[in-house]
Amino acid sequence: MRRGRTFCVLVALMSGVAAGSAGEAAWVEKRATMANAERILSAIDFLSSHRDDPLEELASRIGTRLQRDQAASNDVFAVYKGVFSADMPFARIELRKPIDVTKRTGFIILDLRKGKNVECVVVRDAITRYGQPVNVEVPKPEQGDDAPISWIFHRPWGELWMAFARGGEPCLASVSIRWPQ
Repeated sequence: MRRGRTFCVLVALMSGVAAGSAGEAAWVEKRATMANAERILSAIDFLSSHRDDPLEELASRIGTRLQRDQAASNDVFAVYKGVFSADMPFARIELRKPIDVTKRTGFIILDLRKGKNVECVVVRDAITRYGQPVNVEVPKPEQGDDAPISWIFHRPWGELWMAFARGGEPCLASVSIRWPQ
C-alpha cells in the first residue's frame, strides 16, 4: 500500500471498510466529501484505540517510522518520534512508552500541520464529538500571546488534551493522548 493512502485506509478501517475491499474505491470517493474535522478526529480516535500496540505495529498502522530519541528518553519513558508525509494532516508524532513494561501508561503527542490550505478542526468540532471538556487550561502570561488554549476531555481510557491556536482562526494545533499514570 502506498504511504500516501495510509491515512485514507486508516479512516476507512474506522468505518468498517476493509483495506483492499470493493468498498475501498467507494470510500476514496466518499473521503473527498468528508468533513476535514471528521477526518482528523477519526484518525485521533483510531490512534487512541491502538495506543497500547507494540511499537512496530503502531508505526505500521500510522504509516510512519518511529525512532527512539535517546536524548529525550529517561528512566520513566522511552521517547519515540516520527514525521508524517506531506499529504497527512499531522506533521509530527511523539510517543512516550513506559520503561517498566508492566505499567500501562504513556502518551502520544500529535502536531498538526500549519499554514495555508491546511485542514482545520475548531473547538465546536471537538465538543460535538467528545462532549463538554472537563477543564480548559488558559496559557499563563509568560507563555506568550501565541501559546494555545488546551481543552481537556475525559475518555474511557484516559484524557484527550486538544490545544487550539489563539488569534486568527482557532484551529487545533496539537493533541495529547494520555492514558492512566
